[in-house]
This record gives sequence, C-alpha cells and structure tokens, in this order.
Amino acid sequence: MVYLLVFLSIFLSSCSSDRGGDRFNRISIAPAWKGAPDFSNQNLIHEEAEKQEVKFEVSEEELRTLPASKLILKAWGALGAGAFNTAIQVSEKVLERFREKAVAQQKSLSGQFPKAGKEKDYAELNACGSALYVIAESYEKQGQCEKAIEFYRKAIKEFPLSQNWDPRGWYWKIAEEAKAKIEKLERDGCNEKE
Repeated sequence: MVYLLVFLSIFLSSCSSDRGGDRFNRISIAPAWKGAPDFSNQNLIHEEAEKQEVKFEVSEEELRTLPASKLILKAWGALGAGAFNTAIQVSEKVLERFREKAVAQQKSLSGQFPKAGKEKDYAELNACGSALYVIAESYEKQGQCEKAIEFYRKAIKEFPLSQNWDPRGWYWKIAEEAKAKIEKLERDGCNEKE
C-alpha cells in the first residue's frame, strides 16, 4: 500500500510539472460536468495564428462519403485544433448532407429525448445539432459573439433534441449547453474581431 501511495505521488507530481513541455497541457476537450467541450480556458487565438489559418485536413472524399457520426468528429477535431474555417466548412457539409434526415428524426421523437441506449439511432439528428454548435463555437473563438449567439440559437430552435457523445462515456444535450453559452456571452461578451 505504501508503494502504491509513493508511486501515485511521484506520478502526480510529474504530471503537474512541465518537464516535457506540452505533454500534460493539451487543449482539453473534456467538458464541464456532462456538458460540452470546454475550450473557454484556452486561448486558441494567438497573434501569429490570427495571421494564418491553422491547417486541418479533411478530404473532399471524406466530406462526400463519411457517415454523419464520423464527419462531425472531423468538425470537432478542426475546432479543437483551432482550424475554425475548416470546422465551419465541415459542419456546413454535415448540415447539407444530413439535415433532411435529422428533421425527420427530430419529428419522430415527439418532443422526448431517445431512451438511453437508443441515441445512436439518431446519428443524423445528433450530428446536425452538433454541427450548429461547432459553428457557433468557431465564431465565438474568433471573437464574433453575435454570429456565435445566432448559431447557438439555431441549434436550440432547429434540433432541441440533439445530443453529442462525450468520449468519457455519456451524451450531453446540445440545446442546454447552447443556452448556457448564450447566457455567458450576453453577460460577459467576448472580444469582437469583426
């Protein structure tokens, strides 16, 4: 037991130190309590990054052929990398390809979220709600608050029953997180760069 405690204390102290540079200081895509990914503590826009778009590659074939659940992961990846234009482009493609099916799935739910374990049956609905959220987050990170609020509102209005999978093991409700983001932006604002 003592060995385990010593090991844990050494491990935790090595994690908290910045010995290897950026090893434990990556952008956190782990959300707040069962909510959306939280990029708010990360300053993704730096002076150099403002001058040139961060590159995140998504091929034309991927845009045309990936299923909704995989394509939205590309959008989230671009957002996490700070490639905001790519995140918006991929999200718009999700909406273009899957909106019709998402609307039908939304109607089929009769105002109720799917039962636990059935969320994957609504992949297009979830992807389209997530796409609007990613677009909003991309605008927010670029300091374009009004556009961010516009797309958060679209996510709430168009796909209120959409959810997004958190890799830590649960679905979070996009409309709830979008409402929280709108409240925060209206209360605190952001640096307008338009």
